[in-house]
Amino acid sequence: MIVLDTSAILDLIEGNEKGNQIQQYIEKEETAITTITVHELLRGSSKREKETMFVLFKTAQILAYDYQAALWSVTIAERLYAKGRPIGDMDMLIAAICVEKGLHLLTTDGDFKRVEGLKVTVV
Repeated sequence: MIVLDTSAILDLIEGNEKGNQIQQYIEKEETAITTITVHELLRGSSKREKETMFVLFKTAQILAYDYQAALWSVTIAERLYAKGRPIGDMDMLIAAICVEKGLHLLTTDGDFKRVEGLKVTVV
């Protein structure tokens, strides 16, 4: 299973070059998104955009940010801040869900490469 982050989904919907590359990845594997990505996608979206998102949500497994992920997010944050190279809070939560579940993240955001223990592909 591969987890799509917010940037990957936006490029996929946009249908740009990166979106086409992402499409090739997801044709081969079952896909999932996190509840954090659901939040990021819906926040500030128009009614029409939300309708498109809800269709997408029905086709992917939705992974929740739970207690174990919360513990991982603290570990990730501590490690990144200790190195002086933090990433966005929402990205830390997405990374924590993936690390906790041992899942691969597909993104267009290179910041995720700084997360120790995260299996990530940056398109």
